[in-house]
Amino acid sequence: METIALYTLIGTAAGVLGTAGGGLSAYLFRTENRGVLGIALDFAAGMMLAVVCFELLPQAFALAPFAGVMAGVGAGVLFVMAVERLLERGKNRLDGLALAAATIALGITIHNIPEGLAIGAGLMENRQLGLSLAMTMFLHDIPEGLGIGLPLRIRGEPWWKAAGLALLAGLPTGAGALAGTLAGGISEVVSAACLSSAAGAMLYLVLGEMMPEAYRMMQGPVAKLAGVFGVIFGVVISVALG
Repeated sequence: METIALYTLIGTAAGVLGTAGGGLSAYLFRTENRGVLGIALDFAAGMMLAVVCFELLPQAFALAPFAGVMAGVGAGVLFVMAVERLLERGKNRLDGLALAAATIALGITIHNIPEGLAIGAGLMENRQLGLSLAMTMFLHDIPEGLGIGLPLRIRGEPWWKAAGLALLAGLPTGAGALAGTLAGGISEVVSAACLSSAAGAMLYLVLGEMMPEAYRMMQGPVAKLAGVFGVIFGVVISVALG
């Protein structure tokens, strides 16, 4: 029981501290250039891509056959698509920078669940892997929180609104970590399912949502290079902590 509580706390801290810290850091910027937001988004997306390719999928393949891992990836993609479809109607009520902040917050909220799932399952499978995942998630949640905070700061919203929205977006990581901890202790197959479904959900959000949104916010090679550097930084973190 103590192990479950500890692993849930680790997952919650990774999500909440990362996103809330990023949301608050937006108020340190003195520019209203939305290109900064695009760079932050693409950097975060690159880090997520590194997590998928160098952490989640390799561990899942070590625990389950190819077909099982691919099924988990597909399930993660379908889950995120279904949730987005259900919440799609509310987007028309928002405009401008508020829409950008809400869309990013929604994306973070959705993928923080499988992120927490991966942390919990990783901790149950191998504590070093789980801590590496938690640290990586914390680091890339900072620029994601920045993606929530910057549009709100530019609109003149107070800092506590940005921090509060970012904090709420980070909370599902704890719920995911609890589910991953409970499920991850059942069998290696279940652990692989948790890791691969998280990978699928994150791949969908990176390639289908975050990177395209970043490129819309700024033009030129800088935005794309931010994603490249994000991948490199994610790999460095994975190697250093793994």
